Amino acid sequence: MITQYKHNRHSNTFFRKVERLCGAGLYTGSSNMYFNETAFSSAKRLFYTMAHEFNHVSQHALMAGTSYIKGLIELQEYHAYNYQHYLGGLEVNSGSLYNMPNLIRTFPDQFKSFHFTNFGWTKTVKFSPIKFN
Repeated sequence: MITQYKHNRHSNTFFRKVERLCGAGLYTGSSNMYFNETAFSSAKRLFYTMAHEFNHVSQHALMAGTSYIKGLIELQEYHAYNYQHYLGGLEVNSGSLYNMPNLIRTFPDQFKSFHFTNFGWTKTVKFSPIKFN
């Protein structure tokens, strides 16, 4: 079974999609990632889109072997937008889109583990100073 979601909650334009692969009600830890041509409209857009989406890939890997959790997508989006904002993608701030206290209450373990500082690739890459024209 493949469950899909599209995002960019604040707009009707979808820049990307990540599929979470599930089998027998369990997360497999694998993902498929797709980018709409809009993601390639500028280097800046592609950079932030890829950073956002790779957060989802890392989140899906953390869930490998665990049961499907209803409503988890909102938490995943919160953290992916949080990382995008951290990098300077200021067009979206996850705090303005999602109810953080509710996410903490609903998903206490995942709230901590899904934070971008827990993924090795976000710790080792130096992103600043990056300047886009």
